[in-house]
Amino acid sequence: MTTKYFALLTNQGAAKLANAAALGTKVDLKEMAVGDGGGTLPTPDPAQTKLIGEKRRAQLNSLSVDAANNSQIIAEQIIPESEGGFWIREIGLYDADGVLIAVANCAETYKPQLAEGSGRTQTVRMIIIVNSSSAVTLKIDPAVVLATRKYVDDAVILVKAYSDKLLKEHVDDSDPHTQYLKKIQLSNATDSDSETQAATSKAVKSVVTEVSKKALLNGNANEQFAAKDASADAHVVNRGQMNTGLGKRAWYGGDSNQDFAVLGGTTEHSAVANWQLVQALSKYAALTGNASQKFWVLSAPGDGNAAVPVSLLNSGLAGKANLAGNQYQNFDIAQASSWAHAVRLDQFQSGSNGNGAWNKLPGGGQWCRTNMTIGAKSNATWTFPAGFSAAPCVLIGAINGAPSVWLTGVGPNNCGIYNNNDGPLNINLLAFW
Repeated sequence: MTTKYFALLTNQGAAKLANAAALGTKVDLKEMAVGDGGGTLPTPDPAQTKLIGEKRRAQLNSLSVDAANNSQIIAEQIIPESEGGFWIREIGLYDADGVLIAVANCAETYKPQLAEGSGRTQTVRMIIIVNSSSAVTLKIDPAVVLATRKYVDDAVILVKAYSDKLLKEHVDDSDPHTQYLKKIQLSNATDSDSETQAATSKAVKSVVTEVSKKALLNGNANEQFAAKDASADAHVVNRGQMNTGLGKRAWYGGDSNQDFAVLGGTTEHSAVANWQLVQALSKYAALTGNASQKFWVLSAPGDGNAAVPVSLLNSGLAGKANLAGNQYQNFDIAQASSWAHAVRLDQFQSGSNGNGAWNKLPGGGQWCRTNMTIGAKSNATWTFPAGFSAAPCVLIGAINGAPSVWLTGVGPNNCGIYNNNDGPLNINLLAFW
């Protein structure tokens, strides 16, 4: 029976493979295309440079040498279920330069598109025979292609075999964790200088027993302590002597007359007595709340060692800002409008009504704003939400279109606007003085 479906190298493909084999270079197979053959089953022709009716071209999903025949190269492409809507009757294999290397026909099959109500993932495979498979680069880009189920299953088997091998080697190794702490030798010695041995509980107990002979921890005030260069054999000082020595410097019982020993003290072994310290502090700030108490300030003018008595300080502050909540209290600010004034709270005013919002500032400043829509070829009047003392400056900001609008007049209480457009116009208005 005559072969109906087959694949062959094109003239260009055969020449490229022969040249690669002769020069020791490689042909880089990159893409596979499918087509409908123009509506009929085509017969592959070595002179072809393209498919008759190409419908889709994409990178290869798999490219490998046949394990049973190293002269056969197997190329595969997966068409996802989201693509389709065409018949597949012809297949083309292209290299990285876009040259058609091999062409084949196949049994007619329709690749549906998921949007048509039916879909499937289609695998297209082409097998070509070459003189030397070493002249072909067997490489694909895993970032842009899909993998067949068989390819994934084979990869899982390889990974499992590799992980099983590593696990067995780990279990069989007598010391697989060489990076961790090694086992160390224990020692009962209490006088060893070894850095590779660890002390046992017995050694630690011996050290504690020896220490307890030098310093009893039960609170005996006459217990002696051993220290280097002690004043007596195995002694530094007993607890009673220590208390006596400290007693000359600072008594913890609260005696305010107890002297403190400080380098360069004013009397022998004493810098300042407690009562002297309290008396000195009392000259600067009494903690009892006495409003007349004076405060020391560096280079304070007059009044001895006081900068300002509290009574004077309160009096000075009282003239600046009343803390009782009186909104008419004066504030002292540079260049105030009147003596000891900057501005009173009631000099700030603001509000809004049906004509817009307004705000009055100290010194007579004022602004008003609103938004309004004016009909085509029409006049409108804006009554200010708060009147001005004189005709203010009015600004118009159009919101839509390329407006032609202007003021027809401005007075202290209102202004006129004319919309010269063929349609209604929405505008923002701002008046200020």
